[in-house]
Amino acid sequence: MRAWALEVHVLWKKLSRKVSSTVHDHPKLHTLLPLLGPVMIPSSRFREVYYWDSYWVIKGSLASKMYKAAKAIVTNLISLLDAYGHVQKGARAYYASRSQLSLLSAMVYKIYIQTSDVELVRKYISPLLKEYQFWNSEIHTGIIRDAEQGNHSFNRYYAMWKKPRLETSTVDREFASKFLNVSEKQLFYRELASAAESRWDFSTRWMGNSFEFTTLSITTILPVDLNIFILMMELDIALLAKVVGANTIAEDFLKAFQTRQKAFNSVFWNENMGQ
Repeated sequence: MRAWALEVHVLWKKLSRKVSSTVHDHPKLHTLLPLLGPVMIPSSRFREVYYWDSYWVIKGSLASKMYKAAKAIVTNLISLLDAYGHVQKGARAYYASRSQLSLLSAMVYKIYIQTSDVELVRKYISPLLKEYQFWNSEIHTGIIRDAEQGNHSFNRYYAMWKKPRLETSTVDREFASKFLNVSEKQLFYRELASAAESRWDFSTRWMGNSFEFTTLSITTILPVDLNIFILMMELDIALLAKVVGANTIAEDFLKAFQTRQKAFNSVFWNENMGQ
């Protein structure tokens, strides 16, 4: 087991990268974004970091006691949050219109549990609040009524984009050619980008007709898994705020967590089916 663990540990060197100085000096000439610190890519086929994958990289880094590397990953992601108002799907200019599953608070919480670094928590509470605001903005929320006529607010994927995705423009235009007018094409492009935000890109769960790709309608869906991550974000922030003595924030987010829990039971849970 020890020999296997050492082999896995060696792999980190193969996944570690540093953004070229030419990207920092001439950012407009590159799609790769000039991140502040060293990066850890999810696999050798990539040159850029990704939001979702970074969560698992951090879990692995912490297991390998690479605490500095884990903190550097969070620092890079927060630099994207500062620059674009949200953590992008990946560190490429063409991902500016969309994020990915909200795991930043979980990353900070896991690092704190492993390192007891209170100053790290103090430093990143504000960025966590900023990401929470992004996911709870008007375009990312929807109201649903339960069987007792109670209204509940949940989150959805919604990319601010209505053109072909720059990284796959040829394919996107080919699919959009099935639509007759510009507005229909723009709606389809938004659904494409929003589905890419979900990391389920692509799945029949987002399609009105599972045999027809152009029936993507993810922006009309309030996904249970996304809302679970938002639920955990609320609990993470409540716990982290308490660590640094931000009691008002802790209380507010604990209430938000409890409210969403009740909403889950009212909307997403079927007692008769036990699911």
